[in-house]
Amino acid sequence: MYAYVGSRTTRERNARGEGISVFRVEAGSGALEPVQVVGDLVNPSFLALNRRGDRLYSVHGDVSDISAFAVDRASGRLEFINRQSTHGKNPVHLALDPSERFVVVSNHIGASLAVLPLDGEGALGEMTQLVKLDGPVGPHRIEQKQAKPHFNPFDPSGNFVIVPDKGLDRTFAFRFADGRLAPASPGFVESRESSGPRHVAFHPNGRYAYVVNELDSTVTTYSYNRNTAQLTPLQILSTLPETLTGNSRAAGIEVDHGGRFVYASNRGHDSIAVFVVDPRTSLLRFAGADLSLGRTPRFFTTDPTGRLLYALNEDSDTIVAFHINPDSGRLYPTGFSARTGSPVCMVFSPPQASPAFMKSAEEPGVADAGQTACNLASPGPLHARAPVLHHKRRLRADRAVHAGHVFHRAQRGGPPCGRGLHHGVAALVRPRLHDMRILGHDFCDALHAAARGRGDGGRAELAGDHAG
Repeated sequence: MYAYVGSRTTRERNARGEGISVFRVEAGSGALEPVQVVGDLVNPSFLALNRRGDRLYSVHGDVSDISAFAVDRASGRLEFINRQSTHGKNPVHLALDPSERFVVVSNHIGASLAVLPLDGEGALGEMTQLVKLDGPVGPHRIEQKQAKPHFNPFDPSGNFVIVPDKGLDRTFAFRFADGRLAPASPGFVESRESSGPRHVAFHPNGRYAYVVNELDSTVTTYSYNRNTAQLTPLQILSTLPETLTGNSRAAGIEVDHGGRFVYASNRGHDSIAVFVVDPRTSLLRFAGADLSLGRTPRFFTTDPTGRLLYALNEDSDTIVAFHINPDSGRLYPTGFSARTGSPVCMVFSPPQASPAFMKSAEEPGVADAGQTACNLASPGPLHARAPVLHHKRRLRADRAVHAGHVFHRAQRGGPPCGRGLHHGVAALVRPRLHDMRILGHDFCDALHAAARGRGDGGRAELAGDHAG
């Protein structure tokens, strides 16, 4: 697995970064080994990989560009493809649509969203739509002089784009269809004055969203209507300990893979706030703020296993790794850190299957077996046969059918089922991890049980062998 780190590079930003740094990630410890630095880039400040992990896209902060790179999945190395204008100053975020035929970009100073097409090779085309954001500005005299979109992820359904706007104290919602953005109804939700909504993260159940507010260092919990994209505020909590007397601003937010914890970063207090999610209501409880062991953690992210969190300390030029306590969500240093200039974004390559796995996945019998496991999870021809599973297998059915979904989607090259797919694929192709091996065996059990109902046990065994 490889990690790609974007950085600030310009004198105007007092930056020390060189461009995009590529690291090899050690499977056991999470240590980062330098592989490549792609230099001569202006502020590659936010990165995104496609699902296959063979194309990487970067915005260039403070200018008006976005770039595409080809990724050699074997070596992790990058090669420049092309660059296009976003037709707005200071692009700060980008997201690929579920079809991976378009990319949506937030122009922070341009007060706009840009849509650019991608060709069959992943190259960027010229902008096809520019949506200007407008409304009454917030009361902050410096930060809220105009609309300032800061983030534009697709929601879990892939049908809507959600856009926190720091300048207007609003979070916008847009429907995305056929490569075009159109305002949802309602089109936005108002935030508290001078809160400065910055980033948003969704709970895995898709029914709740969490927005981190930069200017007042808070997190707002919203219920989320997946059919209309309506956000309804439920709760606001500070990201800071009550004893803090100095200045601080919030930055990033992320929900852990299991939906049990929410994290947010504090620049000034230089910490990662930890919130515990109520399993019944999805409301938050502040558990504490763990120091990032550096200055200005503009960005942080969890690794694909969900066991490690990396804090990117922009002003101390460090990436610090932490263990995540699975019971409390609190962070504990692993003892590893990497140095790189002004790091501000980090993404991980998707797990790469072995040649034997990929070869077997292309065989028709394996495809059928994968579909069989998928059918166990949803209404379909074999759904009624699910009770034939042995009692022990039924106890593990949730994990098994999830693996079936993952396997079938992966070998068909279909769209992702949200972030869970990413980690499910890792479960199938990284058998070194004990719990992933268990998941593979559960998938094998489900395939065998389904195959006995269809009489194709040989093909199911083939798929199970490679999945386990």
